[in-house]
Amino acid sequence: SSNRMLEFGLHARAARSKAPPTLRPDGEKSLWTLDGTLRKSNDGGRTWSVVHVDDQARLYALSAAGSDVWVGGADGALFHSLDGGLNWKPIVVATTEARLLTAITGIAARDENWVRLKTQSGDWLTVDGGLHWRRY
Repeated sequence: SSNRMLEFGLHARAARSKAPPTLRPDGEKSLWTLDGTLRKSNDGGRTWSVVHVDDQARLYALSAAGSDVWVGGADGALFHSLDGGLNWKPIVVATTEARLLTAITGIAARDENWVRLKTQSGDWLTVDGGLHWRRY
């Protein structure tokens, strides 16, 4: 089945017609793509493997800076991996006054600390890796 093929690697020929643009962090050999399912390629895009993040979250946005990978989606869901997608930590996006509950539609990560989120309710920024956030 096609789902089984995705679990074990998607050949580039089949991916070309379906895959969204890929993301390659500076200096990294890995490629990332997100089309509702997060995928990673370690061989320049010839094969792709599905990267499991969370069973419930609908993911829409992706950014990577080296081995730091950020994915976000519906209802303010945000996840961060420090090790190239092997382990994921949920991140709460909030200030003392408010918590992000709308969809994350874009993520820009400059490094492991500076991350800006585009959301349906405005932009958010962290400069300490997601420990503290402010409206931007």
